[in-house]
Amino acid sequence: MPRHLPGDDLVGTPIVAGTRAITIDAPPELVWPWLIQQGFGRAGWYSYRIDNAWRPSPERIVPELQHLSVGDVLGSDESSGFTITALEENHHWVEVIDTPGSHISVVQFLEPIPMQKGIRLIIRFRAYFAPTLRSWAFWLAFDVGDFLFMRKEMQGIKRRAERTV
Repeated sequence: MPRHLPGDDLVGTPIVAGTRAITIDAPPELVWPWLIQQGFGRAGWYSYRIDNAWRPSPERIVPELQHLSVGDVLGSDESSGFTITALEENHHWVEVIDTPGSHISVVQFLEPIPMQKGIRLIIRFRAYFAPTLRSWAFWLAFDVGDFLFMRKEMQGIKRRAERTV
């Protein structure tokens, strides 16, 4: 069983959960600015353009997007978003979204690699979906989308952060 990360307790009995990680050859203070400006209508998710109303994610740090606090809502699309429930600068943030029939938590966690200059970016999601046909259909789309989009997101963050070293 994977170790406990902040936010794991927010979805007590997930129907689906996943942990993704990538090594980034940059210190946390160079990776964090890329993480903190994410979100729909902000810098997007460094993934495919469909994730941000067809706008490309920026290739630079955007100063006006460098502020995120507990209680802020980070858009996931034009009509909904994740609420930030915990945030520790240069280390992690936890976000949750509740919709009828689903409860999802996500943590983005920066873990220093001992004896190296880089970090591991760990993204974990835990989701509960009510046992309905509609929610199962959503889960199937979510699972495929998560794999494709989160991989691209993590590679986009890695490329941007390593370029600044």
